[in-house]
Amino acid sequence: MAKPILVVDDEADLVTTYERLLRRQGYRVLTASTCRDGLAVIQTEPLGLVIADLRLPDGDGLDLVRAARALAAPPPVLVATALVSR
Repeated sequence: MAKPILVVDDEADLVTTYERLLRRQGYRVLTASTCRDGLAVIQTEPLGLVIADLRLPDGDGLDLVRAARALAAPPPVLVATALVSR
């Protein structure tokens, strides 16, 4: 069985969209809405992929990248953002 995908985002609608799309493709999806909760999952679950928002209420997606890279078998991490800079 494939390792689960972790989605870390504080936007509930985006998390729901990721979950629906990934589950339709047969993936098991874990979710977190804060950096702290995402870090806890990264430390306790073997993951196939981490999808993280760049800006979270208590940190950012780069904190999650660093935590994942520190693992013996680091999962790939995709960092996304809806932030628009002008």
